[in-house]
Amino acid sequence: DGVIEIFKRIVIAKYRSRANELDQDYSHIRQQLNLLEEKRGFIIKKAMEGVVEDDDLKAELKLIKKQKLEYKKQSKPIIDKELNIDAILEYAESFIRTVEKCWYDAPFKQKLVYQKMIYPKGIIYLNTGFRTAGLSPTFQYLHTLTHPKNTNGEPSLPSFEPIITELQDWYQVLQPVYAVC
Repeated sequence: DGVIEIFKRIVIAKYRSRANELDQDYSHIRQQLNLLEEKRGFIIKKAMEGVVEDDDLKAELKLIKKQKLEYKKQSKPIIDKELNIDAILEYAESFIRTVEKCWYDAPFKQKLVYQKMIYPKGIIYLNTGFRTAGLSPTFQYLHTLTHPKNTNGEPSLPSFEPIITELQDWYQVLQPVYAVC
């Protein structure tokens, strides 16, 4: 129980830190888009005053439009990264705490989904028994928390993105079957 709470606390802290970075990135992009819009207005005003030729106006507006599109493309992944971390962690915690029951009660196809959630690279059988290429990032990290290699406190989350991506995937998988677990 304590390990899962530590895991949740670390993931939330990392998520908040990453969310702050994304907010800063998004603010920068919004500033750049506003500056481009101001520049666009200025160029149009100068063209109306006869200071800027039509060909130059068209070229400049085309360039501004291209730059704006680039900034909008950059902002798309930032917006997509917004998520409900609390709900995602609730589903993950429920799955982690009840994985045996989920497995036992699940139909065969769902068992394959759960197996992939824990062992993403699959399981194979050799003459010596079952083998796997490794645990999912989330289960690897939980293992690290229960078997720390150093005693300097909590181990740091090695790579945040794979874990949060995996937790989002779990959320999508577990929502329809949550009542079963």
